[in-house]
Amino acid sequence: MEFVDGLDVLELVNGLHALGERVPVEAVALIGRQICSGLHYAHTKKDRSGQPLNIVHRDISPQNILVSRAGEVKVVDFGIAKAAGMSTRTHAGVIKGKVHYMAPEQAMGQKADSRTDIFSSGIVLWEMLTSQMVYSGDNVRELVEKVRRAAIPPPSSVRKDVPPALDSIVMKALARRTEDRFATAHEFQVELTKFLSASAPDYGGSNLSLLVERVLARKRGDVEQVVEVHIDKAELLADVHSVIGASLDDATSPRDERPRLVVETEQGETLYPLEAELIIGRAGTLAIADARVSRRHARVYLHDDAYIVEDLGSSNGTYVNDEKITTAHMLRAGDTIRIGSCRMRYVAEPRRAAPPPPPPVPQAAPRPPAVPKLVVACGQRRMETVLTDAEELHYSVQVGPVRLRGTAGRVVRREDGFYIEPAAGREQVTINGAPPASPVRLAPGDMFQLGPFLFEYRE
Repeated sequence: MEFVDGLDVLELVNGLHALGERVPVEAVALIGRQICSGLHYAHTKKDRSGQPLNIVHRDISPQNILVSRAGEVKVVDFGIAKAAGMSTRTHAGVIKGKVHYMAPEQAMGQKADSRTDIFSSGIVLWEMLTSQMVYSGDNVRELVEKVRRAAIPPPSSVRKDVPPALDSIVMKALARRTEDRFATAHEFQVELTKFLSASAPDYGGSNLSLLVERVLARKRGDVEQVVEVHIDKAELLADVHSVIGASLDDATSPRDERPRLVVETEQGETLYPLEAELIIGRAGTLAIADARVSRRHARVYLHDDAYIVEDLGSSNGTYVNDEKITTAHMLRAGDTIRIGSCRMRYVAEPRRAAPPPPPPVPQAAPRPPAVPKLVVACGQRRMETVLTDAEELHYSVQVGPVRLRGTAGRVVRREDGFYIEPAAGREQVTINGAPPASPVRLAPGDMFQLGPFLFEYRE
């Protein structure tokens, strides 16, 4: 079996509760959407001859939903799942699964189908939202009776900040009658996707990853993690520009003069003004709810006053003007980008006319060469530091009364440019969510992370 480095949902809920918090509403919707995606795959699985297997998990519970450090969600433990045509049979009236998470028909010993899993998923979402169990009591007979009645109040009755739209989605999944629930896990997934797109379109796997890391830090003996990056050349300043870079124009520039992407959907067109970088994918800044689209599928970024689009190693590719790109591609006005079922059009408005240049100055000093530098961000604080030959990235972690120090890596100059070199330690530098196995050469715009600190390499 695949090793999933992270937590199950029960550990996540309990860990945040111990910190005096609840699972964010957006995280609940995102985890629920991914649960539905996994269930839809199982429910619609076919054998080699193309016949539906009609797999039903029948044991969906918080312990069987894993969230990895990378923010991935996995549905696991199909130990009592049942598929059509199995040689073994469940005896009539025998109940299988965890009673607290059963659907009413399951607790009555009746036939379970895909809508049974939908009900159990609704309970998982309800408990993530409220940090409480739907049913209380240790008497199994009374508990089974409660499950059969399924008289469940909306999560907003326990947690007031649950939006009405999400309340409605969860309660539809928890309908007592199977015909009143979502017909398929995909239908459930679509509704959660609509909710996220309307309320938190930028919420993705990286946000889940931060939640997991915080809970894991607490599990490691109540570790108080204080990661300090020591670059003693400047102090962190108040946030004026984004760590990704300043916008193309001044803050006073009219919004409609910025280059932008026009995203074409069945509902019409949506405008996305472009800044220094835009990640496109299921978990990107521009989120696309399409199974054919990777979590981080492609990016559009600014380089030398031109916007570049590049594929980020997706399985289904990125297309510009209906041709699959294999390298970074410079965009021109009118170019179309296709990712999965989504089409985008690049629009570059003309800039405002610049004032006439001043008369040339005799013997003007030559422009100084580009200076490599790092932009460091932590929350709303920013620092920019010029790179020399090497910069050490140190960390400090408080574990009870003991303070551990070490080096997570360094940025070092070589003949052909600057490299980031990882070092073995308690804290690791990550690039695109994973620690590098060997030195990586830095290019302008490359970003890496150490604890809560985000770095961008610039020239």
